[in-house]
Amino acid sequence: MNLNQLKYAIRVAETGSINKAASNLFISQSVLSTSIRNLEKELGHEIFARSSKGIEITPYGRIFLSYITPIEQQLQQLDSFLYKDRGVSNQNLSLVSNGFPFITHICSILYQKYIEDGLHIRQNEVFGNEAMSMVSNQLADIGVVRLWDCYQNVYKRQFESMKLEFHPIASLNIAITIGPNNPLFSYQAIM
Repeated sequence: MNLNQLKYAIRVAETGSINKAASNLFISQSVLSTSIRNLEKELGHEIFARSSKGIEITPYGRIFLSYITPIEQQLQQLDSFLYKDRGVSNQNLSLVSNGFPFITHICSILYQKYIEDGLHIRQNEVFGNEAMSMVSNQLADIGVVRLWDCYQNVYKRQFESMKLEFHPIASLNIAITIGPNNPLFSYQAIM
């Protein structure tokens, strides 16, 4: 077991996809798959259950990831601490989101543009209020979250209690797409 394998397992869990994780890590899908398989073989347990629908974290994997995630975060903080006074450019940007595909694209563009400046980007995908907690606990610099109208007051109180700022970047209408075989296909809603 090595640190890269641990990092890879965490990234696969965060993205819910070996392909997305490989893209975020700038490695090939085959290298990532092999690394995860080797780790699982060494542990004697599967971390991820694979199916035609994708991957899911196994019960063993949830426990394993709950142990290794804080360790990996501490190692990143140690890395930043060790190199900040040595003149080594070690700029870090960490983003956390509730599963927005465009965040990966933005991170990729930023990384390619600033790779020579030593920019390190970390992206996490989480659920629920975890994004706010990660920003509040300084485990992420920026959080991108959905703010549903029906929960707006609750979220605003949470932002205030965590001393976080919220800056809306988009307001979207939700729509339903119905196919021609659905009985509601000819129904036209008036809005």
